[in-house]
This record gives sequence, structure tokens and C-alpha cells, in this order.
Amino acid sequence: MHTTDTDIFKACYHEHIKQQKDLNYHPKVLIIDIDATNAKLIAEILGESENYRVQISINYQKALAHAQQYQPDLIILDSMIPNYNGLKEAQILKYP
Repeated sequence: MHTTDTDIFKACYHEHIKQQKDLNYHPKVLIIDIDATNAKLIAEILGESENYRVQISINYQKALAHAQQYQPDLIILDSMIPNYNGLKEAQILKYP
């Protein structure tokens, strides 16, 4: 059986719904941006709701290891990082 992106999305969505029922659950967000100011601004906006646990990685080379270790629910990736192809890097993060 071939797993499609739709199947993966559905599985993640159902897991997300299960976790939402746990009032103590706070989704993990990883922000990958070489501009620390941008990353901190996004983190601040997300942190204001107090519903997210936010981590920042400003070094893309270390971001892959950070993503594997942190296991975020959501990754916000700067697709314009010099010398990197944003879409290709997103695929690497999705399917390490």
C-alpha cells in the first residue's frame, strides 16, 4: 500500500485532535530562520497565546538535527535562506 501525503495529513490531523483534548497539551513549534530578529518576532507572537512551546534555530545546518531531536508539531521555515532551496529543504525536514 502506497502512503500519500493525504494519508499522512489525515493521520497527523487525527493525532492533533486527540492531543487537543488534553488541556495540558501545547504544540511544539520550531522556527528556522537565519534572521534572529524575524525568528524572535514570530516566537513572541506565538508565545503570547501561551499555547505553543517555541524553539528557534538560526543555523540551518544544525536545524535538521534540532528538528529530529525536538520533534515539532509545526516547522516555520524561511524558504529564502541563501544557498538553500526552501522547497527541497522542507522535503528533507518532512522525510529525514
